Amino acid sequence: MTHAYDTVAEDYASYLPDTRAEAPLDLAMIDAFAEAVMVSGGRRRTRTADPLLVRQVL
Repeated sequence: MTHAYDTVAEDYASYLPDTRAEAPLDLAMIDAFAEAVMVSGGRRRTRTADPLLVRQVL
């Protein structure tokens, strides 16, 4: 298993550079999704994401 990882690790890292700057937005989107699921009781919703929430994170 280690050999398979070592074989692709360098290429993988070059395709996916440092993503720490994107992490706050990613986490905010996951939080918003989780909150929407909890509020809806797990029912399917057709409403789009709240643009105000996205602007607050940016």
